[in-house]
Amino acid sequence: MKKSPFLSLILSLSVVCSSLLFTSCEGPEGPAGPAGVAGVAGPAGPTGPAGPAGQNGNANVIQISYAAKTWTAAKGSVQQFIFPSNVTPAIMNSSAILIYMANGTPNNATSYGWYAIPGTVYANGVEHEFYYETSFAGNTAGINIYRKIASTASLSASTRIVIIPANDLRNGRKGVVDFSDYNAVKAHYNLKD
Repeated sequence: MKKSPFLSLILSLSVVCSSLLFTSCEGPEGPAGPAGVAGVAGPAGPTGPAGPAGQNGNANVIQISYAAKTWTAAKGSVQQFIFPSNVTPAIMNSSAILIYMANGTPNNATSYGWYAIPGTVYANGVEHEFYYETSFAGNTAGINIYRKIASTASLSASTRIVIIPANDLRNGRKGVVDFSDYNAVKAHYNLKD
């Protein structure tokens, strides 16, 4: 029996179409199967490059501002400054204490010169020399500021004290901040007026 080529072609096309019809049918997707067991951790990768140096911190720097107090013109005239209770004798003994005085009572509208103590405060053409010593009474810490030499006038001056705990002190070489300049210290440690 001889097959016709036409019949073979139709038979072949029907087989191909039927197989395409059944393989392209799709039903609703079934639920996800359970997760497999985690594999063994691979080896640690190489250490990455070091990051840039961070900014110097100043979280523990303390600034205390006192309203104007008056020293008489006499040598040895003294004013006492008691620190808040969070400034203990232990903190004072392990910190740098910077003291600055300004003639009068500074405010944000007027620019005042701040003078480092020990040192000289200039007011109304008169030089007033001062020094300080630390003061402890039990757990209370503070400082006393004394007039070093007699003057021709009394002085009413505001005082700011900056306490820098030892974790931020550097070696004895001159650092990046001029501690004799209150404005430089204020800028370096982001202190507020």
